[in-house]
Amino acid sequence: SPAWEGTRFASFKPVMENSNDNQSMLTDVLIIGGGGAGIRAAIEAAREGCRVIVTNKGPVGRSGITPMAMEALQCVCTPGDSEELHFRDAVAGERYLGDERLIAVMVQEARQRVRDLESFGVRAPRSDTPA
Repeated sequence: SPAWEGTRFASFKPVMENSNDNQSMLTDVLIIGGGGAGIRAAIEAAREGCRVIVTNKGPVGRSGITPMAMEALQCVCTPGDSEELHFRDAVAGERYLGDERLIAVMVQEARQRVRDLESFGVRAPRSDTPA
């Protein structure tokens, strides 16, 4: 079952799709942008009992860059791969310009973040070979 089940987020539906009508809505949290970060914030706010409104320029999960970024999603999840290899690949991929402390955190957190996404119903792409 999705991680947001049991929250008010579970009753998500478009409110003003293609509407020119002015409406007033009461909310605790207004999120502008329905990409990965915006939706993740909405889920956490809803878990805390907040009334959440997400505004987005297009259909959530079908607009913006996040749907395309799933193909670049990487974590250590295959035999023969390691956090050390992932870290080295990420540093080299950034042409040694990235903040290595932040890259290390990204590598250490990646597997759990993929699990989080899957708990929300996202189907992460899989590969049987290390990157």
